[in-house]
Amino acid sequence: MNYIDQSGQPIGLGARLGSGGEADVFAVNGQPDVVAKIYKADKIVKTSAQGDRTRNDERTAKLRAMVANPPADPTAASGHVSICWPQSMIFEGPSCVGFLMHLVDFKTAVPLLRLYNPLDRQQVTTSFTWQYLLRTAVNIASAVDSIHSHGYVIGDVNESNILATNQALVTLVDCDSMQVYDPIAKRHYRCPVGKAEFTPPELQGLNFGTVDRTTEHDNFGLGILIFMLLMEGIHPFVNGVWTGDGDPPSIEDRIRLGYSPYAGSLQMKPMPAAPPFSILPIEARLLIERCFKDGHTDPSARPKPGEWLSCLRTMETSLRTCDQSRFHVYSAHLTSCPWCERTQLLGRDPFPAVAAAVPVPKPAVVPVNNAPQAPLRATAFQSAPSVKLSSNLATPVPKASYPKKMAVGMGAAVAGLAALAFGWHSFNAISSVKDPVETLQPATAMTTQPEGSKTKSGAPTRVGDSTTTASGIRIEPIVLARGVDANRNPVSPASTFSEWDFLGHRLTVYARYQNPVKRPSTFLVRWHIGGQTVNAGPYDLPQGSDAITLDYPGKISVGQHSVEILANGAPAQRASFVVTAEVPTNTVAPQNMASAPETITTPLAAAAPSSVPAIPANVATHSYPAKHKHKVGGCSGTLTLTADSISFSGGEHAFTSARNDVTADHDGIADRADKKWRFAIQGMDVTRLIFLWKERGAVTY
Repeated sequence: MNYIDQSGQPIGLGARLGSGGEADVFAVNGQPDVVAKIYKADKIVKTSAQGDRTRNDERTAKLRAMVANPPADPTAASGHVSICWPQSMIFEGPSCVGFLMHLVDFKTAVPLLRLYNPLDRQQVTTSFTWQYLLRTAVNIASAVDSIHSHGYVIGDVNESNILATNQALVTLVDCDSMQVYDPIAKRHYRCPVGKAEFTPPELQGLNFGTVDRTTEHDNFGLGILIFMLLMEGIHPFVNGVWTGDGDPPSIEDRIRLGYSPYAGSLQMKPMPAAPPFSILPIEARLLIERCFKDGHTDPSARPKPGEWLSCLRTMETSLRTCDQSRFHVYSAHLTSCPWCERTQLLGRDPFPAVAAAVPVPKPAVVPVNNAPQAPLRATAFQSAPSVKLSSNLATPVPKASYPKKMAVGMGAAVAGLAALAFGWHSFNAISSVKDPVETLQPATAMTTQPEGSKTKSGAPTRVGDSTTTASGIRIEPIVLARGVDANRNPVSPASTFSEWDFLGHRLTVYARYQNPVKRPSTFLVRWHIGGQTVNAGPYDLPQGSDAITLDYPGKISVGQHSVEILANGAPAQRASFVVTAEVPTNTVAPQNMASAPETITTPLAAAAPSSVPAIPANVATHSYPAKHKHKVGGCSGTLTLTADSISFSGGEHAFTSARNDVTADHDGIADRADKKWRFAIQGMDVTRLIFLWKERGAVTY
């Protein structure tokens, strides 16, 4: 085949470098920095219903307009190509069969979807911190801004069409699918493709080949990409727990109807393993709300790339590095490291410290009007070593990586919702599928398969109070508890809990096992909580005798629930339990708060660690000697609770806040500015104390 470029120069094709459904990519002899994208024969010549064969003149006109009017590449001066734009058309005779474009080095560039999820990221790089993710978001916004400023619309915004280097530089590829406006012909050459996960609500369900897209449509997809980069791969519409009636809607309907917990939807709530929205500063959260909430009914409200650039650059000038790990870089508006907290919660560090990793420089101040695509120090794109956790319990290690494609459909298809595929205390599949109607027996501490039941291949058989799978793995009955103690034994095992039992604690499933199998074995824990199914695993089940222990990180609602363990995919144990709304007997009811103020101070040394100071029921104000815990050490003062406020005085970090202006969780409280406060009171479970006060307007202890 004789190929020539637009100037009539011959093009010699080298080795085939890649192939897709529409075209093949070849090396070009004598031009090491470019490649040739050659369309497949059936994409070059159209055949009509009558059998007539014609050239695809529309695509030829589109490519001609693109080559004649390239957008300004924001990194051209530095030698990096951030927009892989067609450079020259390629002809075979009179037909345009493809084009020349820049060669992307896949040794130092990977698709964006390999970076925003922690587990996937650790397979390709060991030192890509949150600062790198933030800079990647800056550089994506920069490239999109340049494309928009030249009158082009990307159309098919998605995570596969963007590559990122180990210096956080980005390159947009598949540019020939973008929507192009030809000012001479005064017509749009449309983008006929798109992914539902990145398509704005007003375009859901439409034939893209019949729609003239706008930059406002791109701005929706840009918001999705930035959100996923900064929130550990969480998709604001795909990943969440469905709380509405009936089956959860498809991804298309979720976006069309605005069902996102980050857009104020009451039908969705964040999934348990998702990072808290508060890890982002308020400026970024407001842009996200504009994009998905205000922009739902008014597309013009969605932030433009330039607005993201200004916000993200400002964020990067005020980053902090954790005292415990130089790889933990986070927003300066936080008072503690969120990655340390998530490591403790989920059992795997999203930004692990690896001995061979390159130290990350502190971010430099970047003026708002500066060229945005400044590279960071190169990280090594390579397979990260596996992280081994030492414990006398079985340490869950994820078997498979986070799904590369997230697809949500009606019914059981939603079970594929992707979550953070961490190990210990983690979920690598969060399902928002409503459980089928199921009648549970009265709660018992443990349940097993009924005796006499027939055993299918891989199914368990009853052996006393244990079950043994066909492969020989023996699982002891499930014990449910409030965590494990220092000796790794269950704490307060029970089959009935009060919802207050989980204030400051997690519901833990614990089961001993014996695994004689030499070949790889796995276990999976499946929670059935409030009509939702939450899968944790599968995890490695090491050979020998040990124990499975796994926490449920979310809130447990009042009602009857169950949990089961599957060994090598076969059900092995199941336990039912009940959570009640029982109120502790030492709670002061809100109506008693109206009595005359009185302060009762419990001396710090008066109570033994396990004692509970008694409080009369008619006391309106309660004060306790407390310690405000800092990153290192703390300061001592007095914590005071009333029906409407909380205050800390006497220490170096005094504060007062209205009850309605703070939020309480398992870590303590946070004020309106998202500043975290953690307290310790000798002889008390202070987390439980504050949680009850916040939830019920009541003071306990």
